[in-house]
Amino acid sequence: MSLSTSTYPGSSYANININWSPDGKYLAFTTSTNPGGSSTSTAQTSTVQVWVWDAITKAKVSLSTSTYPGSFYANININWSPDGKYLAFTISTYSGGSSTSPVQTSTVQVGVWDALTKAKVSLSTSTSTGSSSADVNIYWSPDGKYLAFTTSTYSGGLSTSPVQTSTAQVWVWDAITKAKVSIYTSTGSSSSVSPFYAEITWSSDGKYLALKTYTVPGGSSTYTVQKGTVQVWVWDAITKANLFISTYPYTSTDSSSFGGSGIYFGSGSPSYPDITWSTDDKYLAFVINRIDPSCETTSNSSSCNGTVHIWDATTKGSTYVLRLSSSAVESIAWSPDNARIASGSSDGTLYVWYAV
Repeated sequence: MSLSTSTYPGSSYANININWSPDGKYLAFTTSTNPGGSSTSTAQTSTVQVWVWDAITKAKVSLSTSTYPGSFYANININWSPDGKYLAFTISTYSGGSSTSPVQTSTVQVGVWDALTKAKVSLSTSTSTGSSSADVNIYWSPDGKYLAFTTSTYSGGLSTSPVQTSTAQVWVWDAITKAKVSIYTSTGSSSSVSPFYAEITWSSDGKYLALKTYTVPGGSSTYTVQKGTVQVWVWDAITKANLFISTYPYTSTDSSSFGGSGIYFGSGSPSYPDITWSTDDKYLAFVINRIDPSCETTSNSSSCNGTVHIWDATTKGSTYVLRLSSSAVESIAWSPDNARIASGSSDGTLYVWYAV
């Protein structure tokens, strides 16, 4: 059975993603086409679509259709809730071509489709002009009751431009009440480097959402005021409280440096996490790598120390800090009994610690 067939003239390319619901009742798929060619050509038209096919009724439902003039790029994600009741989908697009072109437009969309009521809910829509890029990621809680998603937009072009503005947000949508809560917002100036990164991980019982955010100044690597911030938060799904753990400022002469061990994109947990829950959800371990100019020039500087922090979800307080070598910590992992934490450093050293 053919669900979608499209033909396009000229130099073009197409992308398609497919994702079955956990119960096998629905097939979600996306299609995006880009004609290629000059971004200034009036005949260049691109299309992005999100569909759901019902395996029982054989009906096909269009959830989203967007058409864009000119040459553009699209990133589309589709993710079913663990219980199969909802389909979350994100669409982020940005135009190619010159950064000075007045028709450069980028969009970010986040939506949810209800498999029971067949209703579609728009959670977020934003549009920005100029040469810019946008990232959006989605994370379902293990019980399917909540959807966490991040959106970040940043302008391209010269770092000295007075109109360079970037915005980063973290939201939680309640699948039961349909309410949307903003738990993090950051706005600032930026250059051609994205100013915001976030790692998000749900506890296995769905009671807590941990997020670790990085703000990166960008700009010239020789600029003396490169300063950034690492923040760690926990959102309580029961009380709806935003539990702030701590903030860690850092400075660096390298605009791509930040106080964590890695940058992760896309949905789900990173392959090599530096923020992770214990298997019983009682403790949260996260990495802070202290980076500043002296660390970059003096390998033995105490400011380079990588540290593993442990937060107690029961007392809502920090227990203690494991101070490691002068190398950055790349990843951490709990033992199955939660008694130990293993950490791997950038110098190739592996440590095992008694954690709690």
